[in-house]
Amino acid sequence: MEEKNAVIIEPANDKEFGTSLLNSRNWDRIVITDANGKKVAEIDGETATPATGYLVKMYPNFD
Repeated sequence: MEEKNAVIIEPANDKEFGTSLLNSRNWDRIVITDANGKKVAEIDGETATPATGYLVKMYPNFD
């Protein structure tokens, strides 16, 4: 799948994007890649799909 209009944010609290990485109003999906560009995981509003041998850990907000 060809990636279009990908944005790399560093640090994750970049003010240009509303100071929160976990904001579905800003993002369609998050794709995690290794240093060689191989997809390790993809996370969207419905699913979190890791590559074989990887885990996706999600932590609840207790605020």
